[in-house]
Amino acid sequence: MLFNILGSKPKPEFDETKWTRDLDYTFGKDYFDGERHKGYGGYKYDGRWKGIAQKCVERYGLDAKSKVLDAGCAKGFFVHDIMETVPGLEAWGVEVSDYAIEHAHGLSKGRIKKASADELPFPDKSFDFVAGFNVLHFLTPDRAEVGLREFMRVAKDDRKIFIQIDAFTTERERVRLLAWAGGIKTVYSCDDWLRLFDKLKFRGDYYWSII
Repeated sequence: MLFNILGSKPKPEFDETKWTRDLDYTFGKDYFDGERHKGYGGYKYDGRWKGIAQKCVERYGLDAKSKVLDAGCAKGFFVHDIMETVPGLEAWGVEVSDYAIEHAHGLSKGRIKKASADELPFPDKSFDFVAGFNVLHFLTPDRAEVGLREFMRVAKDDRKIFIQIDAFTTERERVRLLAWAGGIKTVYSCDDWLRLFDKLKFRGDYYWSII
């Protein structure tokens, strides 16, 4: 189901004809804490995930006995905030970036495993809720499909999954997407993603990042 759990936020403002980003796809210091054209321009904790964590708790019926996974969790801000929101809840993250893991925030320290979203190191039906914020499109199309299958595999209920994905509906949006995040490996339209969801019988929630 199309569902906006992230709330409204301004779209990135840039002119794709004059400025193309040069992202650090080693996902090191430049990507997380370097200049803006290399990545986030400083991925620092500011509490913005607290509201998202609360929405997840309410929508997916999470409590102190729940177990949550954030695939592609970066520095673990969501992992930290959802455990702080519900004391006793067990949250884990997976991340490919050594730099992000080394700089894990707060309660997420020691709770982030180095792994790719398409090779989750957990048994079947391990989690009450699985999240993937802006991660699947960094994989090639075949691996993105495997990644979504992995989310479904480790979720106890495949309806309790949320993914946010870069996508487009027009040629202009595709051009802007490639200028903003040219290193992503799966450049799908919304309809392309919906066909994949249908193929896999994905029943979880999703939301698009459209530039």
